[in-house]
Formats: sequence, structure tokens, C-alpha cells
Amino acid sequence: AERVLSFDTFALHTLRAAHALGVPTVLSQCTGHLADALAVYREELALNPDFADSLAADTPPEVVERCAAEAREADRVLAPSAYVRETLERHGVAPDRIVDLPYGVDSERFHPPATPRSGAPFRVLYVGQIGQKKGIKYLLEAMRRLALPDAELLLVGTVVGSGAGLLPYRDGYRHIPGVPYHEVHDLFRDADIFVYPSLHEGSPFAVLEAMASGLPVITTPNAGTHVRDGVDGFVVPIRDIDAMMARIEELYRDRDLRLAMGRAARERASAFTWQRYADGLDAVLTAPAARERRAP
Repeated sequence: AERVLSFDTFALHTLRAAHALGVPTVLSQCTGHLADALAVYREELALNPDFADSLAADTPPEVVERCAAEAREADRVLAPSAYVRETLERHGVAPDRIVDLPYGVDSERFHPPATPRSGAPFRVLYVGQIGQKKGIKYLLEAMRRLALPDAELLLVGTVVGSGAGLLPYRDGYRHIPGVPYHEVHDLFRDADIFVYPSLHEGSPFAVLEAMASGLPVITTPNAGTHVRDGVDGFVVPIRDIDAMMARIEELYRDRDLRLAMGRAARERASAFTWQRYADGLDAVLTAPAARERRAP
């Protein structure tokens, strides 16, 4: 059966053309609802103006409405994480039109080192765009306040905006602007924990890659990850520096806990294969069409 598969932000005209032809549609919602993103960004403008130029808080209302219409009008909407599902439901998308379809990870390429890392320093790793959408200031501030002996924060990724907000912390981290994707797995194997304090996401590949590499992960509910709190790492509220500090220090001081959570993370990530994703997508694209009444 024919289906049209489109991706959020650029899909509305395609969806409407398909509906005019009677063709069922599937929208891949790669990130949380844009209205939620803008609410978070505008809060950050007030809280952390030094990072303002790393936030796309001036998105025109017509773009927000276009994205909202996509999710309302598609016959099925693919959500890669519980966070994405929650934002869609919050903005009126019927739960039974949302299909949970997590992304995958290559667990053969991303795997733990042959022997657990025992060298110094204690390395806290972050991989991704370096800006306030990712909650990066909260991580920097947590590490500054902890001032753990023989510990290092390694930020890997492109700086979004001018980087002015990073300047007060420039002595508190090491930065690698970019690593070829075919080499990035080595970074995960040479770290102790992975921290991803994002304020708004879809479902970042880097977190599954860290888990597959045997790293315990500290993250937030808004990061759209599959981390189980207290099992594969810790899930802390967004912007909660004290909670992040407590969890980083706990993993810093307790090597046995780090290793146990790393093993659990590896096992958890191994279930998220790209074959599983492909099978799930195939099931959606070949299922009998349910013609639903869509919002105009």
C-alpha cells in the first residue's frame, strides 16, 4: 500500500497533497513540539542572557503553527521518545495516532573497552552541540562548584553562537570542536561517565552511543533518552544544578556503582538496534490504512 513518510518542520504541503490524493501519511517527529521548545528558550533568555545567541527563541509564529498543523494532520506520528510523545499529546495530538519508535545504535561499533578504564583523570564527557538548548551552562556550573580533584570535563562538539557564555568557565573544561564520526567511539571508551543535561530534544544518538559504550548517563526528562533512573544512570530535573552535582559526585566516588550502571546501560542499549527500528517503521508503513478525520 502507498504511504507518504515526511519529517517534521518541512512536511505540511506534502501531507496535504497526499491527503488530496487519498494517500495515508506518516510524520516522523524528530524532536519535541516546537511550542514547548520556544517556551523553554524564552525562559532561558531571562535566566541566562549570556547564552542568548545560542537559542533560536525568535522563531516566527507561522512556523510554530505550520509544525503544529503537521502533527495534527498526519495519520500517524512517529515519536522516538516518551518526551516527544508527551509534548505532542500536550498540544492536542491524539495518543492513538502516535507510534513509539525509538532510534537505534550500532552496539558492535559502540562498545565498552576491553578492560574498565582506571586511569586519571576522572573524565566527564559531553558530546553534542554546545549551547544552552543542551543545558550546557548547568553542567559547567555543576563542575565548577564541585571542583573535584583529578577530574576533567570534556566537551565535544560545535559551539552554537558566539560562545560568550562559555568564557567564565574557560578554565573548567577541555573542548574538542569536532571529531570525525568514524572516530567518535574512541571518546566514549576513554570516559568514565556521560552527562547530557538537555532542556529540549527528540532522542539524541549520543546518549545511546554512550550507553552502548558502557557509560552511566546523567540526563534530564527533556532529553528524550531511554535512561532508567537509578539503573543505567540518573535522570535529574532540568536546570537542577544541585541534583546534577550530587549525581556526578556519587559516580565519582563510587567506582563499583559506575561499573554496575555502565553494564546495565550497555545491556539496555543493546536492545535498541537499527533492525528493530526498521521493523517498526515497516510495520507502520504496511499497516492497513486507518482513514481518520484530521483537523483542517
